[in-house]
Amino acid sequence: MIRRIFVVRSFGDQKSIDELLKKINEIPDEDYAEEREIVKNFLYIRKSYLDKNLPLLFYYFDLNAKLKTDNIYLDIQKNQHTGIYFLLFDSLDKAIDEFFRFASYEQMQDSSLLSISNYQAAQILFRQENYLKAKEFFFKSIPYFFFLPDSSYIFNRFQEIYSNIALCYLKMDDYKTAKYYFQTCKYYIDMSKKYIQKNKRRYFEDEYEELNRFIYEARGVLYGNLGQIYILTGNTKEGIELLKKSIDINIQITFDNKDAYITAGHLINTYFNLEQYDSALYYMNLYFDKIQEYDLHKINADISFNALKYYLPKDKEKSLYYIKIYEQAKKNYEKINRSKKFFEKYIDLIDQKYALHFENERLKQEKRLQREEFNKLILLIIITVLVFTILMYLFFYSKIKQRNEIIESYNAELQKINNELETANIQKSSIMGMVAHDLRGPISSIKSLNELRRDNAISSEEFDTHVNDLTNTSYEVINDIIDFVKTEQSRNEKNFENVDINPIIVQTIEELKHVYHQKGIQINYTPRETYVKTEKILFKRLIQNLLSNALKFSHNNGSVNIRVEDKRDAIKLEIEDEGIGIPEMMLGSLFEPFTKASRKGTNNEPSHGLGMSIVKRIVDYHKGKITVKSSVDVGTIFTIELPK
Repeated sequence: MIRRIFVVRSFGDQKSIDELLKKINEIPDEDYAEEREIVKNFLYIRKSYLDKNLPLLFYYFDLNAKLKTDNIYLDIQKNQHTGIYFLLFDSLDKAIDEFFRFASYEQMQDSSLLSISNYQAAQILFRQENYLKAKEFFFKSIPYFFFLPDSSYIFNRFQEIYSNIALCYLKMDDYKTAKYYFQTCKYYIDMSKKYIQKNKRRYFEDEYEELNRFIYEARGVLYGNLGQIYILTGNTKEGIELLKKSIDINIQITFDNKDAYITAGHLINTYFNLEQYDSALYYMNLYFDKIQEYDLHKINADISFNALKYYLPKDKEKSLYYIKIYEQAKKNYEKINRSKKFFEKYIDLIDQKYALHFENERLKQEKRLQREEFNKLILLIIITVLVFTILMYLFFYSKIKQRNEIIESYNAELQKINNELETANIQKSSIMGMVAHDLRGPISSIKSLNELRRDNAISSEEFDTHVNDLTNTSYEVINDIIDFVKTEQSRNEKNFENVDINPIIVQTIEELKHVYHQKGIQINYTPRETYVKTEKILFKRLIQNLLSNALKFSHNNGSVNIRVEDKRDAIKLEIEDEGIGIPEMMLGSLFEPFTKASRKGTNNEPSHGLGMSIVKRIVDYHKGKITVKSSVDVGTIFTIELPK
């Protein structure tokens, strides 16, 4: 997995990145959560780079910068990665700061990764045309690349280093030395090609393809550089052919197009110098617009100067056009040169800054070592005193041990009695709370019947019948709840039986008829025979509390839906209302007794927060599940699953 991460982070396409992210997300290990996030951000950075989405790319930089890890290697890689992408997008000041800080840190850690910081710092110096200092940094990076785990990567790094060293000599007009190092670069390209083909099975498919593409692209860059040397040393014909081969390779999609346009610029200027104007104009027509687009100001100025000389006696309008391009390109080039001089001073300051930082860290380490030696001496003294103290303690401990054991036994017995008293008190409070809660429903119904009787809405006979039923129900409630609480801990599954819950639901709806008629609420339920392993008392209490709750918090003239689904291993019961809903902040404590989630109903019906607690205890007793989904002013759905 680690090697795959390295490959995809460096060479991966969109598909391979998505596949690897999926695998990482499936890893259950939470001990390395931050490390996993850093690795995932590496992949997202690669993905953003492929999409050329700079805002998203720098967003993941910021995420990684905020993540801390004890993994030194991963932390260093994080800083290195940030520096490389700053370099790619020409944020040179940020990149140089990252790499110098990286190099300083690596020097303190004596890490093999120091090669990367030296190499990337050298690249920045090269871009600023500080070729002498860049060459020194390239040479400094060579020894550390021997620590790379795979020979193909060693060969590829060496060809890059020697190619850059050769370019430094080329820019300093030392053509002989430059040619020598370009030949060395070619040697490592050939070695890498042979090694990869010989060990093809060792690589992932996309890794193998990317390495071959990299070697082919490197060969194209090498052709362009060698072509320049051949032309500068008088071997013009062979040099031109090498320049053309370089362009043909690097002009391809996903290859180093910028290098192709640089090489095309050298080819155009060479044809102008040889007075082969047709060839010069042909390649200008192909590539001059791209050379301008890539801001290659020096090459742009040289081509424009040659073009205006060519058109001056022939086409005044075109010569004026190229004069303007030449003047602008020259102006831009001179401006860049001025900034490069300033940047050289900036680099010196950064170098001094981190040199001082390193020296400061070294002094801190020395001071830390001295402190550790002093602490060891203090620790030895403390240990001696502790040993003496322990011996004295053991002497007296044997005498008081027996007495302490007696006291502890008394305390344990007293604690046991206190716990029993506390349990009994809690049980008493629980019983009283449940009785009070479940009696409130029948009493409220009797009150409603009195109002109906007073308004002559029902006959005396109906009133007597309902009052008698509710009185019996209240009596049953008291007995049932007390029996439920007393036997709750001692009940077992053998007391359950297969019960058809349909009559219980129908009966409960009928008992609450006066409540939903009074509020004008429509109850929708399709009766069907459904069996579940339960006790009638418990299920009656369950459906009564849920339905009462739905009616209490429903608006007048609303509706309540009761749905029963007979599944393979369980029955699913849903009660849905269109009431006031439950705020999200109340959901967490909804099933706690006397919860703060209790509130009055839509018609100011009282509520003391026990109903949902009773429901939860009954569901738990059945080893079932209860969930709630609610939206304020939309309604609430309680879903219960009870095993068969």
